Amino acid sequence: MQDNSADAEIARRIAQEQLGADFGFAVEPRSDCVHLALVSNNTDGVQKSVELNSCSKCSDPSENWICLSCTSCFCSRYVNGHMLEHSTVEQPDHVVALSLSDMSVWCFACDSYVRDGKKGSGKLTKLHKAAYVAKFGEEPSRKVRFSDDDHDGNGSASGSGGGSSSSQ
Repeated sequence: MQDNSADAEIARRIAQEQLGADFGFAVEPRSDCVHLALVSNNTDGVQKSVELNSCSKCSDPSENWICLSCTSCFCSRYVNGHMLEHSTVEQPDHVVALSLSDMSVWCFACDSYVRDGKKGSGKLTKLHKAAYVAKFGEEPSRKVRFSDDDHDGNGSASGSGGGSSSSQ
């Protein structure tokens, strides 16, 4: 068996030299996703799916996503892939989903995390808030940003939540 720790250390040093002492990356959700028009306004359906938190096909309770078009709950691609199947094969116009793991929103058509934009309808923010309250029993923190409109003018976020990364 080969020891890869030396290779990893060399790669870390090269990255540090080229990128500086503090290197890394951040995922920035898109705020211009055209598929947000396909999202429903059904906050009650989202709340019910959060409370059930079970894939509607296999009943798995882990890593589930809510389709934001029909509010059905499906497991991630790392469980049995039912959300991916729903959005690409069964209902190809159901491409926007909310993760129950980290409350992020993913567009399967854009292959990107998404959020409401400045000219957005605010639907994602309302659906996210409904899911957050159903999951945690309280309003999202003002520190969590979910749309481009969630700023107080001083550069700090003041909107309702959102996540960073997850497994669709």
